[in-house]
Amino acid sequence: MSQDNGDSPARGPGRPENPVDPASSPRALLAQELKDLRKACGAPTLRVLATYAGIDYRRLGEAARDCDLPSWPIVESYVRGCWDYVEAQQHRQPPGAGNLEPWKQRYREAGGSVPEQPEEPPLEDQPA
Repeated sequence: MSQDNGDSPARGPGRPENPVDPASSPRALLAQELKDLRKACGAPTLRVLATYAGIDYRRLGEAARDCDLPSWPIVESYVRGCWDYVEAQQHRQPPGAGNLEPWKQRYREAGGSVPEQPEEPPLEDQPA
């Protein structure tokens, strides 16, 4: 009997997720929306998603729980990781891919503050 080491792209969860009541708070709603996004993207394990998100799988798990609000970079990495997973595994772009504005709004509604991106300096004319 072979063991699954968590590296298969999508499989049933290693242990059941704790339910979240999205009506209980804006933070719980954000957690549920992150879980829904992951499910819509093929339900990769958190370990697999972490390879696409570039952060530790435990931080991803914390982001989708109804507890303390994670930092914006964690939420952003979770969302981008889901999108990248779909592109790599299903060779398509998921709906909304690349548009973080709805996620920024959800994060603000949950009580978070999204850092402003510094404007890129204008390109100067380069001598030929």
